[in-house]
Amino acid sequence: MEPTFIFSSIWLVFIFFANVTLDFEYNYSGIMYIIILCLTGFFVNIYVGSLFHKTYVVKSDALFNEVRSKFILFISISLGMLVPLINMKLNGFSLNYFSNFDSFLDMNNQMAVNRYSGIHKTSTMLQMLMIFAYFSPIAGGYHFAFSKDTRNKLIGMMGFLPTLCDLLIQNAKSELLSSIFLFLSANFVANIYLNKNIHLKIKNVIMILISVISVGTLLIFTMLFRLGEVTSDNFKSVLNKFLVYALGHIPTFDNWFLTYQETGNYGFGKNTFIGIFNFLGISDRVQGVYTEFILVEGFRSNIYTAFRGMIQDFGIIGSIIFFAVLMMSIAFAYHSLIRRQNVNMASFILINGYFFIFYSFIVSSWSYISYILAIFLFLPYLKFVRMTR
Repeated sequence: MEPTFIFSSIWLVFIFFANVTLDFEYNYSGIMYIIILCLTGFFVNIYVGSLFHKTYVVKSDALFNEVRSKFILFISISLGMLVPLINMKLNGFSLNYFSNFDSFLDMNNQMAVNRYSGIHKTSTMLQMLMIFAYFSPIAGGYHFAFSKDTRNKLIGMMGFLPTLCDLLIQNAKSELLSSIFLFLSANFVANIYLNKNIHLKIKNVIMILISVISVGTLLIFTMLFRLGEVTSDNFKSVLNKFLVYALGHIPTFDNWFLTYQETGNYGFGKNTFIGIFNFLGISDRVQGVYTEFILVEGFRSNIYTAFRGMIQDFGIIGSIIFFAVLMMSIAFAYHSLIRRQNVNMASFILINGYFFIFYSFIVSSWSYISYILAIFLFLPYLKFVRMTR
């Protein structure tokens, strides 16, 4: 669960499968940049690890109040479950659309079309409730790691309910992916705090494969729903599109990196932390963050990864330095949490780090204020569930 190892593993797998499966004229300059980041993380980990040495003493017992955690989790889920209901009401749909499968498909398709065309209606209340929809998998993932029985593990898994229901309503795949990444991030933090090592036993490998296949199948069918009709031709088209959706960020970033020219007009955080800048009214974030599209296997893609924002903010060399500092902060938090030192702050830094790593194939995890505020709620949650009285 060492963060830099996870980062390198994820990106090297992406690079390998993108080159094997996607027919694209790679320049490999962008791919080399990613490999340099992987090597940077590797050396940062060696350096930070050498500062802490191999032996350590756990200074305190693991604190966790299961009852308080369930209380917070149920409140967050309840508030998050209002998101799909309000989404339907704001956009002119009712529960009657669940009466038959055809009307459900029509609603699902129309909601997706409205969202991508920019006419999807929202409200301040809905945006506030989205924070709880994203906080639910955070609390759920943390709770899951501490659970010792199936019942409590299922309670932790309930953290997915708000975004899963919203996925069925408006085909928002990114919400489900974000929830999975937030759940895993919080779960990893909890397991590090507990000094649990994840062993790749056959049973665990099978469960991981089943989970990946299940999520992939769910995403494929939601893409089918967007087309409004389930046919064999649509199914083949969706499979190809899903492949681009899963791996298209490699050729897209590689292509963008080739055309990038440093002008000295750096953003200094405005792109990497655009969610904060947008919230403060300093800059605007458009739908999808980037508006330029590149064709990959006949499908349009505007997924340029978190690295484009880093480069636009600090330049190529500067972005590598920024990444090194970021990974160093995450590595220090990782080793501090193993020793149960400054647990709350180390956990907060680490969950940000893990979520950035998991989400980096899309864009910076700090591009959306809902994610940022949901992760901030993790701090009072930790303080509440770790109280001794």
